[in-house]
Amino acid sequence: MKKLIYCIFGLTMLGSTSLGCSSQKFSEEYVIYEIINEKIYYVENGSHEIKGADPETFEVLVNMYSKDKNYVYYMDNIIEDADIKTFEYMAYGYGKDKNNVYSGRQKVLGADIESFVPMSTFFAKDKNNVYSSGTKLEDLEVKTFEVLDGIYGKDDNNVYFIDEKLINADAKTFEIVNGLYSKDKNSVYYLKYKLPGSNPHTFKAYSETLDKDGFYYEAEDDNNYYYQEKVLKKK
Repeated sequence: MKKLIYCIFGLTMLGSTSLGCSSQKFSEEYVIYEIINEKIYYVENGSHEIKGADPETFEVLVNMYSKDKNYVYYMDNIIEDADIKTFEYMAYGYGKDKNNVYSGRQKVLGADIESFVPMSTFFAKDKNNVYSSGTKLEDLEVKTFEVLDGIYGKDDNNVYFIDEKLINADAKTFEIVNGLYSKDKNSVYYLKYKLPGSNPHTFKAYSETLDKDGFYYEAEDDNNYYYQEKVLKKK
């Protein structure tokens, strides 16, 4: 016998929020788990058996976290040593129990449970440290750290693209141009790549790629036309 367990959830670039789960069929689009012959499968991006899961006590916490009387699971994997009674989902792929904070199924080593706050898909912090995807970042001031548009973060001294420090980026003047481009007083960046010869004072980026003079570009300044991290043409 086959039974579907679906979750209705909303996804954004910054994370996901569970709105509800059910053991009745609703729509194949929302099916995350299914029970076939008393075995439970995680079925997003293929069908993977959650070996040893107990169908009688199985509970979906959020689309990628679940638990039963024996274990807590991330997707189709057991989270080793997770405390079943106190485990809860936080946000942006993080969970916690009375002993640890988890990024996916991995423990966030050294994390302070009480003060830990997920900030975006790529950043979190506690009273002592800043983390990217569960890994502690070095040389950051926790008190002044802020997330910029999900993929960038900065404190008073440094700028990070996910877990990589942007060398020589000026934190005080660093700002987002749009979701892909950023700049400081000295340079323009496409994601983590510095655009050679760019002028941050005249730089403009567009929400849609423009067609001009037979080629496509999506940003410009008074020196060049740009497409992603490439200089397409000098003016």
